[in-house]
Amino acid sequence: HRWSILGYTWLVGITGSLLYLYRKKGMTATQKAVQARMYAQAITLVGILSTAGVASLGDQTENKHVQHNSAALEAALAMDTRVSTPAAAVTAAVVSEQKAQTD
Repeated sequence: HRWSILGYTWLVGITGSLLYLYRKKGMTATQKAVQARMYAQAITLVGILSTAGVASLGDQTENKHVQHNSAALEAALAMDTRVSTPAAAVTAAVVSEQKAQTD
């Protein structure tokens, strides 16, 4: 999941920056903590932007809305009594209209 990946990215960023800043001399512990937080935020922001970029590329290549023009599929969907949604009602109406036009 992308949110857990971003959480781990922040965790690795804060840990890595704390280790990096621990070796620097001339900064107080508070300054090191603030700097580590800033580095971790920058790393997380890059992760968020990367995730958004990958997600937008995936949306362009996938065809999520496949249309089926099969009358048999429409009839099977209309006959399914377990589904009581407006979509099933619309499907049943379309099938009955198609039958009326062919008769």
